[in-house]
Amino acid sequence: MLESNPSSSVRRISLYCALFVVFLVLVLINRWGYEYRARYSSAQLEDVADQSEAALPRSIEFIMEKIQLERRNLIDESCRKITWRRQSRPARFYVEDRHRLMYCYVPKVASTNLKRLMLILSGAVETNDLSSIPSQSVHEENQMRKFEPYGAADAIRKGLGNYTKVIFVRDPLERLASAYQDKFADVNSSSKAYQTGIGTEIIRKYRHQPSQLSLETGHDVTFPEFVSYVIDEWKAGRRQLDVHWRPMIDLCLPCSMEYDIVGKFETLHRDVDFLLQRLNESNVSRLFRTNRTHKTTTSFWKRSGSQLSYQQMSDLFRIYEDDFRLFGYQYTTEICLSLSLVGYLL
Repeated sequence: MLESNPSSSVRRISLYCALFVVFLVLVLINRWGYEYRARYSSAQLEDVADQSEAALPRSIEFIMEKIQLERRNLIDESCRKITWRRQSRPARFYVEDRHRLMYCYVPKVASTNLKRLMLILSGAVETNDLSSIPSQSVHEENQMRKFEPYGAADAIRKGLGNYTKVIFVRDPLERLASAYQDKFADVNSSSKAYQTGIGTEIIRKYRHQPSQLSLETGHDVTFPEFVSYVIDEWKAGRRQLDVHWRPMIDLCLPCSMEYDIVGKFETLHRDVDFLLQRLNESNVSRLFRTNRTHKTTTSFWKRSGSQLSYQQMSDLFRIYEDDFRLFGYQYTTEICLSLSLVGYLL
């Protein structure tokens, strides 16, 4: 029997994937279509918002309200479809009583700057310049009140039921890539601790014939090695994943907490300005005008994602599946691209 043409098989697999993506988009357009239309409309009006020194124009404010409603509705709808159980660890909030604000912080989602914003709003610092607040004041010396509830009932019991609850989220795979860059690729005080601790463990377990320097310092962990470590830790289930790459659903418990503002890293400055408008603090807006980190991380993910095997990609989507669903991020295209790549290599 004649073997089938490999190139023909690749084209057929690619075609099936493309058709599947188109079909899925058509099925989901009624479910998520309004949010994407609202995003598109708000993107068109974003230049107008940027030029407003005092407040968002009424039309943009209306669109932002609609976007927030769609984001909250998507969380509610998704939570009804997933298996949810009480977590062994609570959500982690910073509480700002002056504006009756609660912020659940997610590492690698601009959390350092958002904590700086909380300090500014609380009046704990005498500046409106985020960059002038040192990291030590944000992390080690931060005196803001912390609250760790397991759900909305805990907040009500503590008298915080009517506080504005805020969460900022990010594409799960870009957040994972950002964690790798910060903890294993960059050179800083935090990365050194991760490299000598987790990094050396990763190299011992996943690298064939590592150098003595790598075994001692863990300074050159590759992205595929890091991903293998995350996947195996998740499969073993002996301990929760590190907070910098733990699923967001496990950090902020969106299925048991009712969030008033759901911001996104991808639209950070617009969502922060909307929050400040709600708090009547538009005088400290325009703090998040640039987002170079997002562009850098997106570029890194596009380069490094291609280094992963289809099995690794599949496992990552299983780990972060709930995050994708809850917060409206898409992953079907990446799966198909990986499948096509595997078909090509075979």
